[in-house]
Amino acid sequence: MRSKYNSTFKSALVIDMLQNNRTIGETSAIYQVSKISVCRWKKRLLQSATLIFDTQKSINSLQNHANKTCKSTRLLSIFGANFSNYFSAIGL
Repeated sequence: MRSKYNSTFKSALVIDMLQNNRTIGETSAIYQVSKISVCRWKKRLLQSATLIFDTQKSINSLQNHANKTCKSTRLLSIFGANFSNYFSAIGL
């Protein structure tokens, strides 16, 4: 049976690995998770780390794009002219 791990577990595992200078093999043995999974999670976490610092830039980019291209009054009525309210509501 294939195990499913939530995002909290995956990120905690990778952060623990990086903080303690463990190899993928050591981390795999400690947490009893495949080396392939640990490698994928590490790669994904490191690739997405910049999003933490680029959130406001992304919001501004989406707002500019929406202002230029969005012709749907339905979308504007759902999200409003200011998309930052939407992103705040979902925790970004």
